[in-house]
Amino acid sequence: EPKPEPAAEPAPAPEPGLSGADRVVTGRLPSIGDTPTEDAADPVAETPGEGAVAAAVADLPAIERNRIAFEAAGELPLLALLLLDTGARDGLDGLDALPFPLTVAVDASAADAAEAIAFYQARDIEVALVLPLPAAATPADVDVTVEAYGTLLDAAAVVVVESALGFQTLGGGARQLATNLAESGHGLVSFPAGLNTGHKEAEKQGVPAGLVFLDLDSEGQGGPVIRRFLDNAAFRARNEAGVIVFARTREETLQALLEWSDGN
Repeated sequence: EPKPEPAAEPAPAPEPGLSGADRVVTGRLPSIGDTPTEDAADPVAETPGEGAVAAAVADLPAIERNRIAFEAAGELPLLALLLLDTGARDGLDGLDALPFPLTVAVDASAADAAEAIAFYQARDIEVALVLPLPAAATPADVDVTVEAYGTLLDAAAVVVVESALGFQTLGGGARQLATNLAESGHGLVSFPAGLNTGHKEAEKQGVPAGLVFLDLDSEGQGGPVIRRFLDNAAFRARNEAGVIVFARTREETLQALLEWSDGN
C-alpha cells in the first residue's frame, strides 16, 4: 500500500503585535477612482502622489472643487449669506468674527479681482464671481465673456449675475450662460424678475441655481433695518428651502450681521 502523505506542519503562531487588527494602515483616505480589492497590495505604494490628487480635484465640478466645508446643524432651517465685495478690504476684520460661513462675490472686471479672490480664500470664505455681461447679451457675448474671465472662474464656486442685467428675460443669452455653467460645474445666483425664465433654464440644464430673496443694504440701510430684513428672511427659511440674502461688505452691514447672529 502507498504510504500516507506526511501531515503538513502547522503554521507558526503569529507573533505578538502582528495580528490583522494591528496591521491596519491609518491616515490614508480613499481617492477618487479607487477600486477596493479583496487582497490589497501595500497601501503605501498605492497612495496617489500629489499630481494624481490634483488631477482628481481638477475633474470635480467647480462648485464642488471651490466650495467651503459646511455641515447643517440638525434640522434647522438654512439661510445663505452672499456678500458683494466693495473693493475696500482694509477694514474687514469683522468678517473673521462672523460665526457662520460666507460667500463673497467678486467683480471679475475689477482691476484687483485676482487679489480680492486671494484675500477671501485666505480667510476660508467661499468665492463667487460677478460676470460683467453686457446689456441684452447675446450667446456670442456670453461665450466671449466666459472665456475672457476663465482664470478667475477657475477659482470660483458660483457665478452671480447682477439685477440690472435683465438676466431673467435674456433669452438666448441666458440659455448660453446655463450651457457654459453646466459644462464647468459652477452654481448660479440671480435676482428674481417676472417669470424667472433665466433661472428656470439654468435648473433645466442641471445647474445648481438660486434666487436672491432679499437685498439687505442696496440703499445704504442701517443696522436696525438690516436686522429686521434678516428676521424676515429667517422666517421665510422656515417654510422654503434655499433662501439667499444679498448684501455688501460694508462695516455697518457686517456689524449688523454680527449683532443679529447674537440675538434670538
